[in-house]
Amino acid sequence: MSWEVIVAIGVSFRDRMRRVALGLGTIGCALAGATAPSSAQEVPRYDPEGWCKRVAESGGGSSEWLKDACLEQEQAAYDKLKPQWGTVPKKTRSWCNQVATSGGRGSYVLLEQCIDMEFASKQKNDNSKFKF
Repeated sequence: MSWEVIVAIGVSFRDRMRRVALGLGTIGCALAGATAPSSAQEVPRYDPEGWCKRVAESGGGSSEWLKDACLEQEQAAYDKLKPQWGTVPKKTRSWCNQVATSGGRGSYVLLEQCIDMEFASKQKNDNSKFKF
């Protein structure tokens, strides 16, 4: 695992734990290989157990608390994505799936965050014009 990924995990995890404490939590990391969904209307199948195990072991030890918190956040993100997946534009689904699986197995939290950021940026860009 590269130091950039470890740093991203640490920064994202610290932010996530703050949100968990507030009941809002999300973790923004992805490490490992997803399989393609059987239809465009299905959320991609990732390996949250494998991903969260790697997150929990990323500091050189192993933390059951980190693994549990990670799994809770992955489940919450998946549960949010599942009913809305069919309404997400194909281009956004494809791009965000690439982002969420860039490190390997994939993260539903990263997928959710990517989609949220794409929607927010589209709204902003629709109202933005370059000024000379």
